[in-house]
Amino acid sequence: MNGARQQKLQSAAKVIQSAGEKWPTSFVSRSQIPSFTSGAIAAGTIANSDSKGNGPAGAFRLGRQVCYPVDSLIEWLIQHVGTI
Repeated sequence: MNGARQQKLQSAAKVIQSAGEKWPTSFVSRSQIPSFTSGAIAAGTIANSDSKGNGPAGAFRLGRQVCYPVDSLIEWLIQHVGTI
């Protein structure tokens, strides 16, 4: 991986981690994924990944909502970062 691409990926990871630090709870409900990612990821994207077995780790139900630990969601987002 070239240096410029690696630097962009590291910058993106820092931004995503910052969002996690600012999130008010230790988990994110699937319906709040668009808010957490400022609209970059739809709830359906995470649902599709879950159905394929490659969604964020540690998913759990709270009432009718599927939720994810913030740390797991951040890790999943960082794994799916692309650069332009």
